[in-house]
Formats: sequence, structure tokens, C-alpha cells
Amino acid sequence: MDPSPSSLVSRPFARSGPFPALSLLVLLLSLGAPLLAGSSTRRDGESAGEILKEIKDKKDKAPGHLFVRLGQMRNEEGLAALEKGVDELRQPYALNSAYSAFVYFAGVPRLEEKAIAFLNGRVTRGRGAVPEAAMRALVRMGEGAQDELETLLRKHKEPVIRALALGPLLSVLDPGRDVELVLDNCAFAGSGSRSALVAFLGRVAAEKGGLATLGRYLGDPKVGVGCKQLVIDAVVELEDPAVDRMLAKGLESKDPVQLFAVLHALEERESVVGSKKLLRLMRSKDPAIRRLALIVQARSRLTEEGFEDDLLGWARSSDTAIRGGAAVALAMLRTPAAVEALHDLLADPDYSVRAEALQQVGNLHRKDSIPLLIGRLSAEEGTLSRDVAAVLRLMTGLDLGRTPARWQAWWRAEGATFELPSYEDAL
Repeated sequence: MDPSPSSLVSRPFARSGPFPALSLLVLLLSLGAPLLAGSSTRRDGESAGEILKEIKDKKDKAPGHLFVRLGQMRNEEGLAALEKGVDELRQPYALNSAYSAFVYFAGVPRLEEKAIAFLNGRVTRGRGAVPEAAMRALVRMGEGAQDELETLLRKHKEPVIRALALGPLLSVLDPGRDVELVLDNCAFAGSGSRSALVAFLGRVAAEKGGLATLGRYLGDPKVGVGCKQLVIDAVVELEDPAVDRMLAKGLESKDPVQLFAVLHALEERESVVGSKKLLRLMRSKDPAIRRLALIVQARSRLTEEGFEDDLLGWARSSDTAIRGGAAVALAMLRTPAAVEALHDLLADPDYSVRAEALQQVGNLHRKDSIPLLIGRLSAEEGTLSRDVAAVLRLMTGLDLGRTPARWQAWWRAEGATFELPSYEDAL
């Protein structure tokens, strides 16, 4: 199939609606900058030599459509002129735009092989901005360039080149053998989509010993935190206790970004983790880490003697993050004392703690919360006032707005006999 955009831009846009020019612009933007520059299709009778002469005269200022017109020829003359033309350029943007025209030779018998060989040569022996521009073009050549891409991934000395080579190969690399290769090269822009990287690491996790392998990388300080987040994303939904143990080891990290990611995953999995590490993290400089460490610890200690006293103390902490985490943990514990402390947090001096407490009160879905929520309507303003009214509506099935007097009158008249509906009925 001809990859040229000429078959697309020549459609009769005037028949598609009252704004044909806008429709054309939207299509061209969707094709990306390099092809936008080539929106002028090949002119009849124009020779490759004439185009090349213009490129040599203008060098980095040569418009991108000149290179596209050479690519659109899809013949020996056009390829030879394109190869000479890109060698006239030095600036990165000009190089990227010009090199993208090689994609027109993908799938063309004999010429595809020549184009790939030329691009591979510029990647391995080019200077300045040339190797990266040639690499971006080589990636777009499809399956025909797979062997060259794999060699570059395994042997090229430049990280950015290896990262660009990685993306197209993720579906064919061996999860048992190539995990190190992937994690060593996934930290640079262009190394494939996030979903493709996570999918590859998911295949690694499914291999025998795969979780242990990923766990070693999670604890390796030389592996970038971005790659570690990919590892976490790949295993977080697996129903295997080994994942909890693997994530718990990640709590030994000193990187706050990694710690947050691990804690968030442990919370999402509702994991039970030893409290010693979590108590240490409750003293972290990062408030988000302190909050999550308390929540994860609470799930592990709900039935432990003395935990209620600890939690009630945290609910009175001077630390806003600790009080916010305590609101979540109090809703987990659900003892009379815990519910009372959670209700008290509805009037906390900090907005974020009140918002957390409100969400947890809504989740508990208790009748004795209703008069307290009605009382908060007159105390809150703005977004939180609207949120209080929304929780009241979800809990009661009534929509009395944000006016406290209406809710107070209803509660005085019907509160004693009111039966709390399920959320499904309230909706």
C-alpha cells in the first residue's frame, strides 16, 4: 500500500461540510509535522536532480516537502537524491523532517533494503544530530528493519539510540532472556508506549522465576525510578502473595517517588505488610508518603491489640498528613470509638482532612452521620459544601439542596423513623 498522504489529501473535502479548509488542516495535523511539510505532492515532469539542486542551494532552510517529493517518486532516482539531500543538512529539526521521507520506500522491492542500509549506516557512523534523525526514520521502516534494530539495541553505545530501537521490538523480545535489556533502555523518551512496556514486563512476571527477577530490579538503585514504576504496574493486579513480598522489599528504597509508588500499589492490593518499615515511613519528609504508610499499616494491624489507641492518637496528631491517613484507617476499623473520631475529623481545621473524612463517612453509610453532615452544610463553603450536600443526597436519596434549614426541618420531622436506603436505591 502506498504510504503517501497524497491519496488522503486529494479527497473532495468541499463535499464534506461547510468548513473544508478546517477539515483539511485537522487531517494534516494528524499526520504529524514531517508529513505536513510534505503536503505538496510530486509535480509531474519534475526530476530528482532539480529537487536536489534546490535542496543544496537552501540546505537547512530547504522546505520539508522537497524531501517528501523525492520519497514519493519511490524509484532509484528519488532514493539516490534523497540520500544526497539529507547529507546537506545539519540542524536537528531539518534532519528529522527530511529523514522521515525515507518511509516512502518501505515495502518497495529492492529499494526498501537500500533505504534501510543507508539509514543504518547513518545511525552507526553519522555525526551530530544525524544518528538520532536516521534512527527515528529507521524505526518507521517496519518489519523490514527488525534485524538492524535488534543489533542497534544490543550493541549501540548511545542510550537514546538503544531506547528508540526498543519500542518496535517489545513484541518479539524474549521475556526470559531480555528483561535486563528492556529495563536498561526504558528510561529514555521514545522506548515504546507505556502499555507495551508494561505488557512485556507482565510476560516476564508470568515466566518461572519472573517475579524474583523483577523484584531484584525493583531493589536495584541503578535502575531508574521510571522503570521501577513500570515493574510495579506490571505486577500490581497479579493474585500472587509473592507480589506483596516483592513490593514490601521496595519499601527499603530512599527514593520518595519509588516509595510512593510502592505504597500506592500495596494500598491498592490491600496488602498486609510488617509495621516496622511503615512506622519509619510515617516519619518521612514527604506528607503523601506519611499518609499512605499509615493507611497500609492500618490494614495490617486492624486486629492487633493496642492498635485502636495508636490510631486514635494519630487522629489527634498535629501532622495534617497523619490525620488524613487516620481518617481512612478509622473507617477501616469501624469500632464505636473509631467512628466517633472520624466524625470529629469532619470539623478538622484543615480542608484536606475534612474532605478525606467526608469521603470516608460517605463510605461508612451510617444513619448517625446524617445530623453531623447537616451541621457541616452551614460550616463549609464552596466545593466542600457541594460535596457535603452530594453525600447527604447519596445517603438519604433526597435532594434538598445546600440549604441547611431544609435538611434540619426534614431531620426533625422524619429523622427518628427514617430508614437509610442502600446507595443503589438512593441513586
